[in-house]
Amino acid sequence: DIHPVFLKSVERLRPNYRKYSGVIVDIFYDHFLSKNWKDYSAKPLEQYADEVHSLMMKNILLMPEKSLMFLKYAMRTNRLVSYATIEGIGETLSGMSRRTTFKSNMEFSVNDLKENYALFENEFRGFFEDAKKFVKEYLIKHS
Repeated sequence: DIHPVFLKSVERLRPNYRKYSGVIVDIFYDHFLSKNWKDYSAKPLEQYADEVHSLMMKNILLMPEKSLMFLKYAMRTNRLVSYATIEGIGETLSGMSRRTTFKSNMEFSVNDLKENYALFENEFRGFFEDAKKFVKEYLIKHS
């Protein structure tokens, strides 16, 4: 949440979504990761999602109650895969908006994504390249 590129994306949304801007950008970036999954993994997204769901089910007894509710929802709606579409993240943002304490308008943020799609995608790519580099350096340092 402190990466300069992420913050640039957040600032673009702040006038309309205030404190929810970071959450929205996180969802936008999830969209670009899912949409471009083949650029980052040889394993198909659908297979990866199935493996994540299976791993979570094996550890279900360790999960807090609220996580269980989300897990059931995520598996039923195949959230990881649905994030690859604008419609999928639109459903997520609308659902999140309904659950916020304050009026967030998150359900309208998909329009901002559509209007600035290439800009957000380029920012995601820069952010993600830095994230991969950070993880690689961390693993070298701590192995």
